[in-house]
Amino acid sequence: MSLHPPSCTLLVVDDSAVNRVAIRALLEPLANPLDVTLALALWATAAWAVRFAGIPQRTLFRFLALGLFVALNGLVLRTAHHWGGVPWRLSSMMASKPLQAALTLAWTLTAVAAMVVASSRRLRALWMLGAALLALVVAKLFLVDLGSLSGLPRVSAFLGVGVLLLIIGFVSPLPPAAPEEAPKS
Repeated sequence: MSLHPPSCTLLVVDDSAVNRVAIRALLEPLANPLDVTLALALWATAAWAVRFAGIPQRTLFRFLALGLFVALNGLVLRTAHHWGGVPWRLSSMMASKPLQAALTLAWTLTAVAAMVVASSRRLRALWMLGAALLALVVAKLFLVDLGSLSGLPRVSAFLGVGVLLLIIGFVSPLPPAAPEEAPKS
């Protein structure tokens, strides 16, 4: 018995219909209505600010970066809640070792992204902001993670941050300072 392409397609469609609940559970933390709404709200606010409010572009980017950072942290927290079974209470989330390791790695990835963009566009202030976030990550590693994490979460947090620090050193040098103008006499 040979399977024809339409019957293979039917099997795939039927299989996906059976696993629809599992697929939804996997994608819920990544594309849930809250995240889509937050993304649209950030986009709409930025578009409004550019068009009508006359907010300087530099200030707009600062607020947009802060909004994206908060949304990323929310995504990590919701992922730990849905996939990791961490109760949605502050005390439970702060006590969750895998969540603490995930937050450390998410903050490091955010700093890496900021520093790579800053190096490619020669934005020294953004690079310094990424470096400040990395300093916060290193402080969190030693003050929070070292004492509370053990085993695999500790190893993954420290190795992940170490590898990302090496990547930063290789691909993202500090952009040069803006040349100062000579005083006119």
